[in-house]
Amino acid sequence: ALKKVGVDGVFYDNLRNEKEAWIAFLGEVRATVGDDFLILANAGYAVGTYDFAAPYLNGMMYESGWGHKRTQWDECIAAMQHTQSLLREPRISLIERFEEIRRKAGWPNDPKRGQRPPADPAARRWSLCYALVIGDFYYLFSDNTSHRHDWYPEYDVKIGLPLGPGKRLTSYVWQRQYEKALVVVNLPGASASYEVNLSQPARDSLTGRIGTAFPIPPGDGGILVQE
Repeated sequence: ALKKVGVDGVFYDNLRNEKEAWIAFLGEVRATVGDDFLILANAGYAVGTYDFAAPYLNGMMYESGWGHKRTQWDECIAAMQHTQSLLREPRISLIERFEEIRRKAGWPNDPKRGQRPPADPAARRWSLCYALVIGDFYYLFSDNTSHRHDWYPEYDVKIGLPLGPGKRLTSYVWQRQYEKALVVVNLPGASASYEVNLSQPARDSLTGRIGTAFPIPPGDGGILVQE
């Protein structure tokens, strides 16, 4: 019915571990709507758990908790990249990050529901860079579990298309070259800052800093746009 009225796709919230039931359901949906209808599903906080559903989907949404308090990244990144390889084209996976990480944050019985949490710009910077570096993901940074679509200035920066896949430099540092920018992330849990040294000046669109040397602290990132 949705396809007949011109809707481009549907979002299922959330996947669960009833493997056979989900395969039967998604298989029937996909057979009905065909290949030119987008299906996105919420994997919640899980990474790599619902690969059984991937062949029927165009994307997974990774809700904010996937990254909270995580300090080891190799398995997480490998799992996300593997899931991406199983999805249908066009792939529309989404990485999300909340500012608010309290237990039950924002839920109806939360006495602090509706209160804006303390700003966490570093979390926004590293998670955006993560989404840009480990693959081709959409991205949302929200202030709580209401998933509100705030807009930030860095979203308007034109960095062009990626020139290749992201590169793992260490267990915590990844980078990816785009047509007009180098994106670098130093993931939470790293023991030290990582310094990027460039031959030509660039501007970090996340901080406004201009130069050829950019220290990236643990749990932070940079989008270094060519000047």
